[in-house]
Amino acid sequence: MLLKDDPVSHGYAYLSGISVSGDLRRPMEPGSTRTATAATGGYKAIAGWGFKGHFDYKKTFDKALAWSNVHHAYEGNPFLWADSNIGKWLRDEVNAAVAIAAPAIGRQLNVGLGIDYTIGSGARTNEPKPFYRIRDLSLQPSIYWQPSYGNNLGITGLFSFVQEENEIGQYSHDNVLLFRLRGYGTFSKSPMVSGARRRSGHVAGMGIHYDRDRGTYRILAGGRFSARLENVFEGTAVRSVTGDYTAYAWQAYGKLHTGNSTRGSLLAITFESINGYADDHVYQAENASHTTRDIRIDMSRWFHYRNNMLLQWTAAPFLSYRRISDYATRTAFDVQQAGAELSLNNRIPLRQYLVLGLCPSVNGSFVINDQWHHTMPNTITKYLVLPDYRYFTTNRFRGSIKTELEYHAKNNTIHAISLFASLVSALNSDLKRTNYELQYSIFF
Repeated sequence: MLLKDDPVSHGYAYLSGISVSGDLRRPMEPGSTRTATAATGGYKAIAGWGFKGHFDYKKTFDKALAWSNVHHAYEGNPFLWADSNIGKWLRDEVNAAVAIAAPAIGRQLNVGLGIDYTIGSGARTNEPKPFYRIRDLSLQPSIYWQPSYGNNLGITGLFSFVQEENEIGQYSHDNVLLFRLRGYGTFSKSPMVSGARRRSGHVAGMGIHYDRDRGTYRILAGGRFSARLENVFEGTAVRSVTGDYTAYAWQAYGKLHTGNSTRGSLLAITFESINGYADDHVYQAENASHTTRDIRIDMSRWFHYRNNMLLQWTAAPFLSYRRISDYATRTAFDVQQAGAELSLNNRIPLRQYLVLGLCPSVNGSFVINDQWHHTMPNTITKYLVLPDYRYFTTNRFRGSIKTELEYHAKNNTIHAISLFASLVSALNSDLKRTNYELQYSIFF
């Protein structure tokens, strides 16, 4: 995206720690996760050019993780490696992003380019010590056109390339019974001495938006579409294709903003859809598919009261639909959920240079319809698919609070410390999951 909305040059840096734990989780997620992040970035304007950059390093420690020998088991592609051993994972990830905006052409046209590059690796500490490396590069060219005052049209492209390499057994002393997942119930298994897997693919997409700003109100409408194509290979000396994965995603959104920074309101609606298909080279046909659809409406209002305190409330009802199908094992489930979120954002000036932020939030999600069907039960449907269905059919309540203390120094530097805590609890069982985040930031 172009940097048109960045007003002045600035920089930032932060250190953060995240701790997530609990049994209310999907079967290929860890029982607990600890993540430490160090990041820096900023924006600089030079002679009409705009430069924006970001860099971060993450170190992640996962515990009690089974059935996942890859970078991310739920990123969409169902062609995975897995084994039933439970263990600890250590992961490292580095992300660098830069965006450049050229000087305006004729005061009406802006062009820019965003580049995002991520590399990472991870390994399990116990046998058979699966290991992965991943590289992800994305390019986002954009055009921003202002045909008349207060009317703006933007077009953004997306071209990304990903490659994940997996190894198992190279650093192990024991053989393992490796499961090669090829859908949501379809799999093959065999003892493995050592092996290699590679996932490679690309995403191509485009987004368009229209922005109308009339001072007292602002309207934003737009949409995005992307197509994702990936291949999964196995083998060291000779590679063979295991399967192909295709996914189509699109999003439509609209926003109406009225008022100003001291008093105003916002109405927004967002719709997202993803359809994914897995072509199995063993069956020479499409064998699995998944569909997700989400719609959300955000209604927000804010105003200042007493001694310049800011209060903002937001109410957001939502609907979601999820379906997975595996044709070979005749396994499928559908889940429809409805819910709502209510949040408050309160900024309280304690001193001229000290500001306290309090942001409580509650969220409820309830199943309104679901179906489960399988006629050929096996190990994978028992330990992965059925628990996943039970996860999505769990009614739940989430409560959270974020507190932040800002210190505005005399040299235009802001120091901030924030603490976030949340609890997700199942309403029909004792399952729960907690999330704690602590962050120190400096803005200059």
